[in-house]
Amino acid sequence: MHRDTHNERQTVKLCDQDQELSDESNFDNDLFTWSEELRKQLTTLFKHRDYALMQRRAINAALCGKDVFVVLPTSSGKSLIYQLTGIMRKGLSIVVSPTVSHMQDQMHNIRCLGLSAELISHDVPYDKRQAILDGLETTKFLFLTPEMIAEKSKDLFAALTRLYQKELLQRIVVDEAHLVHEWGLHFRNKYLKISEFGNSFPKTSVMALTATASNYVQNFVRNSLNMQNCFTCVAGNFDRTNLTYHVRKVPNSTFELRIQECCDIIGGRFPNEYGIIFVTKRDECEYAQQVLQNYGFKCAAYHGGMSDNQRKKVYLRWTSTDPPDNTARSSIKIIIATHQAFGLGIDKSDVRYVLHAHVSTSINCYYQESGRAGRDGRPANCYLLYDKVQDRKNAVRKINHDSSNINNQVVHLDELIKYCDEEYECRRAIMLSHFGSKPNPCGNKCDNCMRRMDIEHSDGHDEMIDKRLDITDLVINFLECVESILGIYQRQNLTLLNYVELWRGCNNRKLSEKLGVACMEKIREWRKKWTKVNEALARNVANKALLENLVVERYQSLRYGLTQPYLSSVNQTRLKQLLDSKEKLYAGEEHCATATIAGNKKQQPEVTVIYQPVDEQDGQEAEEQKINGGDLILMEFETFVKVREIEAARDLEESDLESDENDCTLDDEDDEFENVDDDDDDFKVRLKKIDICAKPMRPKRKLKECAFVDDVFERSKKVKELYNKLKATKNSGLTYAEKILQAHGGKGDGYLKLRPDRVAMQDASAQSGLNKTQIPASVHCDHLIVANKDATSDVQDANKENYEVYEFLQSAAQKFGIGFWKPGSGIIHQVVLENYAFPGGLMIGTDSHTPNGGGLGMIAIGVGGADAVDAMAGIEVKLTGRLNGWTSPKDVILKLAGELTVRGGTGRIIEYFGSGVDTLSCTGMATICNMGAEVGATTSLFPYTRSMSTYLRATQRQKLADVADEYAEYLSLTSTALSLPVNFNSFILSQFSDASTPLSQMNSFFSKNPNSPVELSSALLGSCTNSSYQDLTRAASIAQQALDKGLKSKVELLVTPGSDMIRKTMDRDGLTQVFEKLGGKILANACGPCIGQWARPKQPTNSILTSFNRNFTSRNDGNPNTHHFIGNPEMVIAMAIAGRLDFDPRTQTLQGADNQPFLLQPPQGIDLPVDGFEHSNQYLAPLDDEKASKVQVKIDPKSDRLQELQAFPSWDGRDWKEIPILVKVVGKCTTDHISAAGPWLKYKGHLDNISNNTLIGARNADLDKVNVTINQFTSQEGTIPDIARQYKKQNVSWVVVGDENYGEGSAREHAALQPRYLGCVAVICKSFARIHETNLKKQGVLPLVFDNKSDYDLIKGSDRISVIDLSEIAPGGQLKAIVHGKDGKETEIKLNHTMNEGQIEWFRDGSALNTVAKKVVN
Repeated sequence: MHRDTHNERQTVKLCDQDQELSDESNFDNDLFTWSEELRKQLTTLFKHRDYALMQRRAINAALCGKDVFVVLPTSSGKSLIYQLTGIMRKGLSIVVSPTVSHMQDQMHNIRCLGLSAELISHDVPYDKRQAILDGLETTKFLFLTPEMIAEKSKDLFAALTRLYQKELLQRIVVDEAHLVHEWGLHFRNKYLKISEFGNSFPKTSVMALTATASNYVQNFVRNSLNMQNCFTCVAGNFDRTNLTYHVRKVPNSTFELRIQECCDIIGGRFPNEYGIIFVTKRDECEYAQQVLQNYGFKCAAYHGGMSDNQRKKVYLRWTSTDPPDNTARSSIKIIIATHQAFGLGIDKSDVRYVLHAHVSTSINCYYQESGRAGRDGRPANCYLLYDKVQDRKNAVRKINHDSSNINNQVVHLDELIKYCDEEYECRRAIMLSHFGSKPNPCGNKCDNCMRRMDIEHSDGHDEMIDKRLDITDLVINFLECVESILGIYQRQNLTLLNYVELWRGCNNRKLSEKLGVACMEKIREWRKKWTKVNEALARNVANKALLENLVVERYQSLRYGLTQPYLSSVNQTRLKQLLDSKEKLYAGEEHCATATIAGNKKQQPEVTVIYQPVDEQDGQEAEEQKINGGDLILMEFETFVKVREIEAARDLEESDLESDENDCTLDDEDDEFENVDDDDDDFKVRLKKIDICAKPMRPKRKLKECAFVDDVFERSKKVKELYNKLKATKNSGLTYAEKILQAHGGKGDGYLKLRPDRVAMQDASAQSGLNKTQIPASVHCDHLIVANKDATSDVQDANKENYEVYEFLQSAAQKFGIGFWKPGSGIIHQVVLENYAFPGGLMIGTDSHTPNGGGLGMIAIGVGGADAVDAMAGIEVKLTGRLNGWTSPKDVILKLAGELTVRGGTGRIIEYFGSGVDTLSCTGMATICNMGAEVGATTSLFPYTRSMSTYLRATQRQKLADVADEYAEYLSLTSTALSLPVNFNSFILSQFSDASTPLSQMNSFFSKNPNSPVELSSALLGSCTNSSYQDLTRAASIAQQALDKGLKSKVELLVTPGSDMIRKTMDRDGLTQVFEKLGGKILANACGPCIGQWARPKQPTNSILTSFNRNFTSRNDGNPNTHHFIGNPEMVIAMAIAGRLDFDPRTQTLQGADNQPFLLQPPQGIDLPVDGFEHSNQYLAPLDDEKASKVQVKIDPKSDRLQELQAFPSWDGRDWKEIPILVKVVGKCTTDHISAAGPWLKYKGHLDNISNNTLIGARNADLDKVNVTINQFTSQEGTIPDIARQYKKQNVSWVVVGDENYGEGSAREHAALQPRYLGCVAVICKSFARIHETNLKKQGVLPLVFDNKSDYDLIKGSDRISVIDLSEIAPGGQLKAIVHGKDGKETEIKLNHTMNEGQIEWFRDGSALNTVAKKVVN
C-alpha cells in the first residue's frame, strides 16, 4: 500500500504561519515558528556555530512533515539533520542503520548530549529488549537493525503501534539509504523490508540519508521506501578531488596473488599509513590478515562471522589514537574487511588508501567503499584488483537469483566491469559521468592518465599513437560462431567460455558429449572459416561482446540462491548498430604486438594473433556450489577407493629435472625488486613472469626466522630440487602422493627404496656405529611426563624422576647431530608441524600418528611404512562444501573412521581433495591426517592450499612458503573419478564400536549400551590431534558462554596444550584464564593422558570424553572400567558443562545461574592468532662436528631405567621343530595389549624391565582370561611374561598365534622388541596391522599369515608348531608349518609372508640393526 498524500504523512499539525511557508522555496530561511528554538539547540546543545550545507533546508522540510531524501558528502553533518529534527518534535525517531558498531557510536554520542537513545539488535537479551520497549514513550531515538524490522517481532510492532496510535511515532530514518539498492538487490534483501515496515505506519514520515546515490539509485530508493511527495536535498557533487583511482590488472590470479599484490602496494607506498582492504568472504579476511602480519603489518580481520564485541574491539584498535588499556598493545593500521561488514558510516579521517581485492557489485558500491579514504581532504589512493574473466563470472554467480531485478544487477555490475576494462579514459572522469556530474580529469594521476602520458612519438611529431588492438572483426567473427551454434543447438545451456572453447577448437570431452556427435561435426566444419586466436585473446573478445551488449544472457538458479549465466542469443539490434557504424572495439594492451591476423579477415598490420591448440581440459560446466544448509548437513563428504599399482618409477633424465630456461627463478634477496619504476617496460615483463611465484615485493623490513626451523631448506637447499622433480611428473598421471614418493627415491625389488627428508623420534635409538645421522633428525621428550598436579609441577617431577633418561637422550642427540626438544616443549607431532613439516616432503617417525604432517602437504609415515610396497592402494576422499556450526575437522575423520573401520585403510594412503579442502585450516587438516592412523592408513595427505602457506608464514617459515607458492600447481591432487556424497554432522566415537555415532543418536547409543554410563566423570581437551589455536579458541568460545551465564564444568576438565608455543600463546591471549575459570586444569605440553600418563585414582565404571585420537580399553588411565569416548574439542567443553554424553548443544538448553534456560551458540574461533605465535625456547640445536665428538654418552650399568641394547642372535640356519605356542590370542590385540603404556613407559630405555609387561593385555583364546597362559613343559598357569621368561631361561623359542589386525594402534617398537627379547621367533595370525608387521621384521621375528584363515580355529594354545624349509624362504613364497596337537595329531598348514630380500636378510642376521651394523663394519 502506498501512502498517497502529503497530508496523510503529517503527524504534527502546522500553524497558519508555518503552513504558508511550507513551500520548499522557503526551507532555507529562519521564518518558521520553530526557527529560533532550532538555532538555539544547534548552538547550545550541539555546539555548532551555524548550519552546514543543506542542513537547514532538510530540517525545515522534515519539520513540515515531508518525506526527506538527503544526499550530502561524507562528514557534512547528515546525522545532525535527523537528530535536530528529532528533538524538535514530541515522540520517537526510529533510526535504521546497517551496522551495529555505527549505531552504537551514534547512540553513545546522543547520550552524551543528555538525550535518551536505545538500540535493539539480535545481541540484546530478551529481558533488556522488553525493558527498552516498555520505556519507548520517554525515548527520543531507537536504533534498529534491518533484521529486527524484517522479522516483524510481535513485541516490537505492538510497542510501536501503541506509540503510533498516540501520535508519538515521529519519524523513520534510514541511514546509508543507498544500500536499499545495493544491499536490497545483492546480498541483504532485508533492507527492502523497511518499506513494508513504513506501510504499517502510513502517517509517519520517512527520512533517507546517504552520501552516494546516482539519479537512478535515488529513484529506486524513493520508490522502495514509498517516499511520496518527497523533498530531496542534493548538495555538492561526486568529485572527490583528493582521491586517485587505480585499477591493477591481475589476470588468471588466485586470491593469494591478489593479497601479495596488496602487500606490494602497501609496502611500497603506504608502509606506515592507515588503510582498508576489502574482500568478499570471511576466510579471505582471515587469510589476508595472516599474510600481512607475517610481513610485519599491523592489521586485523573484520567480518560478519565475528561477534559485535569482537568487531568493536577491532574497530577501536583501528580508530582510537589512544586505545583502551587492553587494546593499546595491539593497535592496528589496516582493516581487512568484507564488503558487507565494514565501511558504512565510519568516520576515520586519515585513511590513506583503500584496496579492493575483487570488484564490487556496482560503481555506486565501489564509490561508497573507496570513499572511506581521504576524508581529511589530504591525498589518498584507491586500488581495485581486476581479472576481467574471473571477476565478472564470480560476481554474477553470487547474484541472488530470487531477486526480481537480476537483469538490473547485471547491468550495474557490467558498468563497473567496463570501468575496469577502460584503459585510456580518466578514472575520475568515468566515475563523475556515471553520477551525472561534469567530468573533471584527475590531472594525470590515475593509472589510465599515467598511461596516456607514456606517448610514443613518431617522426618528431607529438601526437599520440593509439597502441590498442582493434578487435572489431574478431568480435563479429565470434558472434557468427555463436549464431551458428545456436542454430543447431537450441538448449541454451552453454556458458560464454563454452563458446570460446568451441570457437578456438579445444578438445573438451564433456562439452563434446553435451553437444552430440552431429553438432560437433558441423562445428568442426564451420571452424575452418572462423578466425584462429589464442586463449587469452579469445576470452578478451568474448568478454568485449558481452560488455557491449552484443550477446544476451539468461540466468539459471543453482542451489542456495546462486546464479549461473548462459548465452541465449545474439543481440541483433546492437550487432546491426555495430555493423552500420564506424565504431571500433578494442582489446587491452596485453594483446598489442606487430604482425598479421591468421585467417580470412582483412589484414591488420599492427597485430598478430596465432592459433595455439591446448590440451584436453574439463569444460566450463556450471558447477553447483555446495554450501552447508545448517548445522546438521554441513559438509558433503565423498569417498571412493582407487586401487591400482603405482606406475614403475620413470628414469628421469637430468634435463627433466632442470628448470626450463624461461622459468623464473627467484633470488633469496629482495633488493632486485626494490626501487624499480612501475612503468619500466622490462620490469613489467619480469613481473608477468613471476606472477605464478606469488613472491611479493615486500617492504624493507627484516622478517623473523627461527634458528631451528627449516633444516631441509636452510641446511641442504634441496627444496627447489625436490619441487623440480615434482614438476617433471606434472603429466605423469600420478597422484600427489605417488609423485612425492617417486621424487624421493626409486623402485627397489618390489618395494620402494626412499630417502626421507627427516626422521622424528620420541626416544633416541642406537645410531649403528655411525658418527652422525645421515638425515636430519630430532628427539622429542613428550612421553614420560605424568599428568598429575599441573603443568609446572608435572614437568618438574618428570625432570627429577627421568633425569638420567633425559640426560642420556640429550647427550646422544648432541653426539650424533640430532635436534633435541626438552621436556615440556610439546608433543612430537605438533612440534613437527610447527617447525619441520613442509609441502611435498617425506619424513618418518617413531609413532603411528606421524601422518599429522600431512596437514602441511607432506607424506609423513610412522615407522614401518617407509618401505611400503609399491602396489599400495589409494583412498581418495573428496570434500565439498564448508564446515559450520558445531562441526569441525575432527568430525571429518570420525565420519571416515565409521565408514572404513580400523582396518579399512590398511596398506593405503588417503588423499583428500575437492573444493571443501580449501575451506579447512592447516591445523584442521593435520587433525584429519593424524587420526588416519585409526583406520590403519599408511599415511594421509592434503594438497597444498592457501592455509598451508599462511601457516608456514605464521610459524616463521616465510622463505619456504615463498618456494611452495611458486610451485603450488605441482603440489596438488587432480582426480576425475566419480563418487557419491554422504552428508554428516558431529560424531562421537565409542571404544566399543568401530562405527562413529552421530550426535543426534547418542540417546539411542546409550539405550543399546546400558553398561556405558551416560554421565561424564572427566573431560579432556587437547593432545597432538586437537590442540591448535583454532581448536582452543573455538572451545574457549563455548566456555566463555557458560561463564557469562554463571556456569562451570560439572566434571573434571583437563586441557593439554600441544606445544610450548601454543601454551605461551594461550597464556598471552587469555585462553588459559577462560579454561581455568571454567574449572579446568592446564596440563604439561606432553602426551599425558592420551598415552596413559595420567595419575588418576582407580575409578569404578565411568565414562570420559576426550578430543584425543585413540580409545583402546585401559589406554588412558590403565582402568578397564573406563569407557572412553572421542569427540571434537568444542563438544568436549559443551558436554563437560552439561556433565552428560547425551547432551546435544544444538537443540538442548542449559540452565544458567539465574535459573533461565539458554542455548549455547555455535563455536567461533580463528585459525591463527592475530598477534602471531609466541615462540618456544625449549630446543637444543645439533652441535657442530668438533663439539659433538667430545660428547660422552654414558649409561649407568646399575640403572633400572637405561640398559645398553645387546644384539639379538642371528638365525642358526635350522628349521623350528615343535616349538611351543606361548599364547593363542583372541579378539583385538593392539600394541597397547602387547606393550602397555602408562607407568611402563619409564622403562622404555631398559628392555629387560619393560619386557615384564609383554602381552599383559592379551586375552587367551583357550582360557578366556587376560594375561594368563600355561607353561607347556610344567603345565603350570602363570602370567604371559612370566611363562615367556621361563622359556627364555630354558633357551626355548616360541610363537604367538593372533587374530585379525594383530598389532593395530601405536607404532610401538617395543611391541616387537619385547617378544623378540623374550624368545619369540614368529607371530602367526589372520592379518597384521601394517606398522607392527614391519617392526617385527626389523627385530628378526617372522610375521606369518594363515593362507587359510580357518586354520586359526584348528590351533589350540597347548599345541606346538614346526616351521620347515626356512632356508628356502623367498619373496612371494610360502612356508609350510606342522601343528602338533597335544593328542599327537599333526596338521599341515600353509603360511604366507610379505618379506622382501632385504627383510629376509634382517631375519637371517637377527635384526635390521644387525644388518646395518654389519654393513658399516664392512
